[in-house]
Amino acid sequence: MQDQVGKQLGNYRVLRLLGKGGTASVYLGEHLYLRNHAALKILHTQLAEQDAERFLTEARMLVGLSHAHIVRVLDFAVQDDIPFLVMEYAPGGNLRHRHPIGTRLPLNTIVFYAGQVASALQYAHIWPGALYAFEWLL
Repeated sequence: MQDQVGKQLGNYRVLRLLGKGGTASVYLGEHLYLRNHAALKILHTQLAEQDAERFLTEARMLVGLSHAHIVRVLDFAVQDDIPFLVMEYAPGGNLRHRHPIGTRLPLNTIVFYAGQVASALQYAHIWPGALYAFEWLL
């Protein structure tokens, strides 16, 4: 997928790349009118019409999730057959940024993080299909 910096996705201008994974890239975006920041998760795929409908259905469900340890999905769309999610921007980054590969963590820190993940998964489990839809977030 080509770099999206400087482009417009929905009502957001793409400012810079925050991270890249196997299935998606996450960019910092700025709302064109409100000037607030959001994380734009752009999937590395183009969707056929049937797949786009599935993405939109699952994204609608993700917008409804509200939990302290789940990044909120604020909006979503498919533009030029490319699906993307507009998510809360977490300026602190993720655990990989805080603790690079090879970092040894104390047991109490690991237990703390595991508790947060378990809490989020327990919450998401009560939403039909939410755990599958989480694959869009990972």
